[in-house]
Amino acid sequence: LFADRVGQEPTTVLSLSVTHPNKRCGNSFSVTAKATGGLSPYTFTWTNATPITPANAPTNMAEMTAGQGDVTVQSADGQTRSYHISVPINCGGGGGGGQIP
Repeated sequence: LFADRVGQEPTTVLSLSVTHPNKRCGNSFSVTAKATGGLSPYTFTWTNATPITPANAPTNMAEMTAGQGDVTVQSADGQTRSYHISVPINCGGGGGGGQIP
């Protein structure tokens, strides 16, 4: 067989991991999204968030000012993954944090 589309076929499945606090006491919090697999470069699109890093950074960060929003990443080979972010207000004691794959 002849490989006439080198770099055009996905070598791995695109994956999106998102890290954010599991609760918030204020209106604003940071979210980090990281893409792996697929074909880079990646393009991130945020809803209800202000991007901090360029849309094509493989690890992308944004500041959210609402309790809910979405992040979508698309790889150069056309794969897409999305994640819905929901962080409730809870000003009780103890810290928050967690990773959502």
